Amino acid sequence: MTVRYNDFHYFIHISDNWPSRTWWIFYTKITRIESMKPKLLVIGCYSITAISNRTNQGNLKDKVCL
Repeated sequence: MTVRYNDFHYFIHISDNWPSRTWWIFYTKITRIESMKPKLLVIGCYSITAISNRTNQGNLKDKVCL
């Protein structure tokens, strides 16, 4: 999903308020410059396991990416 620069920061602000079991990975890539603002590609992932379950946090099978 390609979003505008300001939308990206708004998206991060929203994700900060999610439950503790939810986390996000952001992969940013400048695709082109438009009006002096880069476009960013955002990949959002969330964990389906509780954040306190540290034994499974490194296992990608326990994550769902959007």
